[in-house]
Amino acid sequence: MNPDFWHDRWKENQIGFHQSDYNHHLTQYLNLIAKSKKVFVPLCGKSKDMIWLMENGYDVIGVELSEIAVKNFFQENKIDYKIDKTDTFTIFKSDYCVIYCGDLFDLEKDFFDDCHTIYDRASLIALPIEMRKKYALKIEELLPNANTLLITIEYNQEKVNGPPFSVDKNELNNLFNFKKIELLESYEPKHIPIKFQENNISVKSNIFKLC
Repeated sequence: MNPDFWHDRWKENQIGFHQSDYNHHLTQYLNLIAKSKKVFVPLCGKSKDMIWLMENGYDVIGVELSEIAVKNFFQENKIDYKIDKTDTFTIFKSDYCVIYCGDLFDLEKDFFDDCHTIYDRASLIALPIEMRKKYALKIEELLPNANTLLITIEYNQEKVNGPPFSVDKNELNNLFNFKKIELLESYEPKHIPIKFQENNISVKSNIFKLC
């Protein structure tokens, strides 16, 4: 998927994927699986979940393509920040949060000292299948021993396609064959994207632990 797709979504404020409150699966499960007080949040946007993490004693490491999203996160939540720049990232830093603004696939392993926990609510399912394979390899490179709280959706992609994309457990087993994958919860969500409603497509949400 071309990065311009996501830049345009943020420029045009087409961010239906953004949740205005904390994700209840994060609040329910993360404390049970976290291996560290640093948590990596890939493709973090301006997620309120990062506020919950900081309020509950975690340090956040995020990565996000859109500078609009990153600036909005700090400004809307009234968090003071400083900016550093490298060849590949604009780095936004506060006391308990650092967000690398740039391409996830440019991240380096030494960015993740003492980080052994990943929270992925909408990262994997935002990527088409070819990029999901690349994503899994990048996670294996960066954080091979981390525990992950992963939220996915499943639906019939013959009528409509993502993002968000359908990802089932068989695909997870192939992508993350270096992990043990445990299904924590599966249910039909009350709120689903309009394009699914219009096409009368049923959707299932799955909550996984990868360790």
